[in-house]
Amino acid sequence: MPGIRFKEDMDGYVGENIKDFRDGEDYGKRYKNTVKIEGEIEVDSVDEFIQVSSHEAEFRGKFYCESLGGKASMVIENGRFNLFSIDPDSGHRNMKYSFNFNTPGGKQYYFYGCKDIFNDKVCDLIEDMTTLFTRIYEGKDSSGKLYGSGIMYFRIKDITSIVNMIKSSEVIGTDDLLEKINTIGKFLGFFIGETWKTYAPGPRFFYKTNYENLVLSGKLRENGENKTREFFFFSGEHNKGFPWGDEETMSDVALLISDGNGDYIRFGITKRSLQGFLNVDLKGNKYTYIGELYQINEGHSLSFSEINSYKAGGNIEKVTAEINLELDTQAQERVDVTFKLIEDFEKIIPDKFKDMVTEILLGYFAEPYKVKVTKGSIKITSSTGETVYSTDQKGTFGEGELGKINNLKEPTMWYNYLCGIDPKAQTLYLKMDYGTLRDEREWYIKDLFDKKLGEIFKRDIKKNLILKKKFEKNPSVPAVVKDNLLTLVNDHYPTAVFLRRIVEIKNNGKTFYGLEEHIDAINMAPINSDKETTVAVFTYKDADKRYVKPPKIGDEKGRKLYEKKVLNIYNDKEKFDVLDKVIAGSAFFEVLEKALAKSNKGKEDFSIIIKPNFMFVYSTSDKTTYTDPTLVEHLVQRIYEKGYRNIKIAEARSTLSVFFEGRDVKNVASYVGFKEGGKYQIIDLSEDLEDYDYGGKLGKHFVNKDWKSADFRVSFAKNKTHSYALYTLAIKNIYGALPMEFKFKEYHCKRGNIYGTTMDYIKHFPIHFGFVDGVTGADGPFGIFADPYPQLTMTIIGGEDIVAVDWVGASKMGIEPMISVYMQEAVKIFGKPRIRLTGNGELYKFWANTPRIASWASHNILDYYTFGYPVYYLLSESDPRFTAKPATSEILTMFRPKLKFMREIFFKEPGQLPSVFHQALNKLFLLWQ
Repeated sequence: MPGIRFKEDMDGYVGENIKDFRDGEDYGKRYKNTVKIEGEIEVDSVDEFIQVSSHEAEFRGKFYCESLGGKASMVIENGRFNLFSIDPDSGHRNMKYSFNFNTPGGKQYYFYGCKDIFNDKVCDLIEDMTTLFTRIYEGKDSSGKLYGSGIMYFRIKDITSIVNMIKSSEVIGTDDLLEKINTIGKFLGFFIGETWKTYAPGPRFFYKTNYENLVLSGKLRENGENKTREFFFFSGEHNKGFPWGDEETMSDVALLISDGNGDYIRFGITKRSLQGFLNVDLKGNKYTYIGELYQINEGHSLSFSEINSYKAGGNIEKVTAEINLELDTQAQERVDVTFKLIEDFEKIIPDKFKDMVTEILLGYFAEPYKVKVTKGSIKITSSTGETVYSTDQKGTFGEGELGKINNLKEPTMWYNYLCGIDPKAQTLYLKMDYGTLRDEREWYIKDLFDKKLGEIFKRDIKKNLILKKKFEKNPSVPAVVKDNLLTLVNDHYPTAVFLRRIVEIKNNGKTFYGLEEHIDAINMAPINSDKETTVAVFTYKDADKRYVKPPKIGDEKGRKLYEKKVLNIYNDKEKFDVLDKVIAGSAFFEVLEKALAKSNKGKEDFSIIIKPNFMFVYSTSDKTTYTDPTLVEHLVQRIYEKGYRNIKIAEARSTLSVFFEGRDVKNVASYVGFKEGGKYQIIDLSEDLEDYDYGGKLGKHFVNKDWKSADFRVSFAKNKTHSYALYTLAIKNIYGALPMEFKFKEYHCKRGNIYGTTMDYIKHFPIHFGFVDGVTGADGPFGIFADPYPQLTMTIIGGEDIVAVDWVGASKMGIEPMISVYMQEAVKIFGKPRIRLTGNGELYKFWANTPRIASWASHNILDYYTFGYPVYYLLSESDPRFTAKPATSEILTMFRPKLKFMREIFFKEPGQLPSVFHQALNKLFLLWQ
């Protein structure tokens, strides 16, 4: 296989006994301690060099150091060069140079130099590519005593250096001109591509990435045992850009071993890079990994963030692994997953140029291998001792892949990959499905485009293959029947969470293990927190089958049928079963019991306040804008059954209480269906106030006495969008508990910060639990006000930590949770704990979010009182039982009745067909459904 060779000369200064590079350079200049390299880099095989785990070449030549050898040259020994290796901590690309040399006196030293390839300034590409941060150690490696540090440079301004590099460059290993051109093209394509990923300014519409992977299934034997055990193993390295074009990388090892008692021993690691520890060499018929692994003591999953913040004594235990596998690999025909037009085009390309041409074609291109293990050993060293396993040669079989992806960054790719292995039949199963992730549902036109492309991808870009002697179409569809064996969670990607997991697969009556790659849009990793919490998410049975499309404009019959469907979902008794599941799955009563024990009170005196969301309701005919009273009362019933007697349901008055008569808390509570007395009381958080100094944005303000003295506070929110905060869930629900009636004037305008005031309130009076009523949901631009075509989400969410509850709730809407200032502030102040999700983590399939322009306008236009007050007064609506109050201006009072048609844009009259304006505007936001 052809390679390439070229020279590189560098010079600079080193300072003795100095660790800092810049200080060492200054010291070297002052005392004229020059260093110089006359080097040559030789890449044996460009094909192997550009694979993910390689990028390593031989480095040889001469080294000069004034303080160690005077003017004499010292021969470079054991020299290695690494191009674009990944730093596992920072994720930066590096160029690394390392070698030994001996002084004229015979003393051995070790040289290590690194170029940091990272776009941290404007146009610093040349500086990064030519600056080598240098250290010299006594002895054979970096464990020796530091001799000195400094900086060396490739003198790009010196024309001689450039000429020497160009003149010395040559292709080796072939005399064929076309092969030489192809080799140079591959090397330059790799170099330019990696450089472009790092330094290209502005948005990138196209990305290229590659990976290599090994998957094995079979049997192994613990030394000293006669019986064999089942095991499954996967390991791989994924370059920057995999799979979405993010500037992140991932390398991993996962090992599942049967314990002989019906369970498994689980080991894994996932990091940005395992270079130096991991070598996947399919063409060279070997695999090695020598480094740390983490044994999972409870559960089945292990995440990047857990490893990154590892502390001994937790759920995972660090061990040392030494895995050496000698392989027998057989290359198979390449598998291309792309558009048919591209596949047809590939057929006319000469084989010699296929690799070069596919560098520019869109698609997924995999070079698969059948893999047998001729000899293998796995040694695990833990605190309890050493265990050695040897693989069973006949009972072990697997698959290897060298692959690359060329794709557009938008729309964001969704895909699911299955690699099933039947070691007995020596058969492989490969299944790949593609679509679009639809990860930004507040951009409507883009979401429409993503959806349509996703439909095309799902229809046209897929493979379902079976490999015995050669690849053939699989007549059956392999299905995952168990996915809780071992999961590596890559939660460091900004786009979504990338899961690699060992699963049990069933195909045509046969069951076997496999690797599944899956995408999860909900990131469970902690931010600014070392805590962990559970969030329970449960949904109606057969929820997908119960969904119906909203009616067309003017379709009276369709409207009635749709409203009937909404009411059927809303009134279905199954919602109480779902809430019970959430209560159990989120350990609500365990949390409540802990709070009781901490209070040193009895159950009769222990004060529980539940804060639902109902003071912004305009009509009970639209049940999407307020928390379902029957769900709240069901929760009260469950609490009451446990012996608690001091239970209150609380709300504070809202701005609508200023605009309409009779909208005090008890009256509105009665209107929506709460029945005070018996097991709970209704309290008005705008009454019975006392002074309280919060500091911060709230400052000297007020608090309701019951809210202040409560032992346990629950936020029971409604699932809906919001024109200011983009979404409103458990945190935003507590803004509604602030005591002042005229909230718009007091918190939006006077204090100018609805976010900081809410955080101050929660800091001083913590919320101990959160629920979200998502049986129906109000989405689109006006979810806070009204939704004539509500989403039948049929979901309830619950958890102890309201930041985590809102994170899951917002993620299920298909929105980045941190887009809301409420979440930004909450994460900064309280932190986001690691989330353990139980139940349904899938996104709402038909949800539409508030466009960002609406939020911008609300903050920057409506929050000026002289403009916002007239708009809200004139356009607010309420049930006729709540008559409009006079405005502060007679003109506004006079104009309000004349603007009914404008109010109909946002609201609809109870029991009547929505206005044409209302339907037309909302239909704009129904297109993508």
